[in-house]
Amino acid sequence: MGMVPSTQCRVVSLAGPGGQPASSLPVPAASIGIASGSYAGGVAIGTFAASPAVIIGPFIAVISIPVAWAAGFQKPPVIEDGTATV
Repeated sequence: MGMVPSTQCRVVSLAGPGGQPASSLPVPAASIGIASGSYAGGVAIGTFAASPAVIIGPFIAVISIPVAWAAGFQKPPVIEDGTATV
């Protein structure tokens, strides 16, 4: 949960004029991530044993690290102020 404030700052800065509605997105996204990880671990333990749950964690990390790296390339939108000189 310590990552949510920095994620929220990044989302708002990338949202441009839609920053206020976008500021509500990081907390539910973190909650969905926690729930998905808990569900995947519960299914692994319920279906097999405790050892597959240990394998699912690094598998999720291997998927999420490239996604997080690629998200770092996003840039805020360029907003023209409408005061162009002719």
